Amino acid sequence: MQYKIKVILLLHNKKVTINYFSMKKSFLFIAAIVLILNGCHLGRFVIYNFAGINDYKKFPQKEITKKGPSFQYENGPDSLYRKISELKITGEKFGTKGLSDYLNEETKTVAFMVIKNDSILFEEYYEGFDESSIVTSFSVAKSYVSALIGIAVDEGFIQNVEEPITKYIPELIESDSRYQDIKIRHALNMRTGLKFDESTYTNPFAEVAKLYYGKDHLQLVLDTKIEEAPGLSYEYQSINTQILAIVLERATGRQLHSYFEEKIWQPLGMEYDATWNVDSKKNQIPKGFCCLNARARDFAKLGRLYLKNGNWEGNQIISQEWIDLSIKPNFKNGCYQYQWYSEESSLRDENGKIAYFPDSAAAVSKIENSYQEAIASAKNEGQYYVNECGPAFMAIGILGQYIYVDPEQGLVMVRFGKKADSSYPYLFKKIGELLKNEKKV
Repeated sequence: MQYKIKVILLLHNKKVTINYFSMKKSFLFIAAIVLILNGCHLGRFVIYNFAGINDYKKFPQKEITKKGPSFQYENGPDSLYRKISELKITGEKFGTKGLSDYLNEETKTVAFMVIKNDSILFEEYYEGFDESSIVTSFSVAKSYVSALIGIAVDEGFIQNVEEPITKYIPELIESDSRYQDIKIRHALNMRTGLKFDESTYTNPFAEVAKLYYGKDHLQLVLDTKIEEAPGLSYEYQSINTQILAIVLERATGRQLHSYFEEKIWQPLGMEYDATWNVDSKKNQIPKGFCCLNARARDFAKLGRLYLKNGNWEGNQIISQEWIDLSIKPNFKNGCYQYQWYSEESSLRDENGKIAYFPDSAAAVSKIENSYQEAIASAKNEGQYYVNECGPAFMAIGILGQYIYVDPEQGLVMVRFGKKADSSYPYLFKKIGELLKNEKKV
């Protein structure tokens, strides 16, 4: 079977659309001014207060049809399904609930999967969704771009990640000669030193809003200023991934979605076609920092690919070296590396609170593996705690989109939904602990 990646235009051509969740009057006033100022483009300018899970409704669903899987997970035992479903989750606002009720009633989850050793142990859909429903990735797409960079390096289109981005986007030198110092590695690790505000998604004039809804991503990249020398600090910025997407297209001579379809989507035996939003009909540059739209099961397969060290059914899709670089915990980079997150947590005491120690020696004595380190507490002067980074890793999107991988247990979990919540990694870890002693899978 052949599986396609289509580029989809997010922009409407016939009418202005304003989609909002809970806008304040002040924002509506600002939006009205923007529309007036853009009067010459009336009918093409689209503004949203915030992106939502229903982004998939902005493109034709009829173009995406199931063709049958060439790889399929097995179903796990019913006993494990029940154990996971009844796992107790406690919260301050809702008390204690079983996992299914928690996902359905408290977190606006639309898809949740637990897969271990190729067995689906738990798969549930909520809010009217099912296994054929399209979900949008948001920043989970960044991890796919990283995978494609790795493949391009493996194939020799990119020599190595120490190459300057100006080798592929030479126009940047005209904007600022310092761009020559920014390497592909800096963009992968969010250390380019660019001036780009990722902190607000409600301001229609913010850089991230311009990136999400802009019609010329190359020009947006060229207009981005440099704030500091590359490598000095980590700062999460979506513009870095968009730079990588442009580098990919120029290095390979292929459109991003076409390269992606050939190198990942078809070899992994996806069950459905997928779409990747572009900036405009004219430019056709995929939004590499976000906006890959597919089904939960197909998203889970990226987790399986990385769990299997880049190998898929005997075919080495991505080199072992690239996988190792992508999932090796990076303490100095906020547990972020190559567009993937390492699971970050702190050692807890018997009451579930962060354990503090009177000096560094006492903290170091509690370190059990290479993924941990002792850190001086900024909150409690003179005390130390043990921070853990990995070994689990994950791709994350803004509204709580997750592809979570625990290599020690052969475990992949997927969560998509309409609401972000910092408790999801804790939830994944709790499910992992439940399964740790199970020998059936």
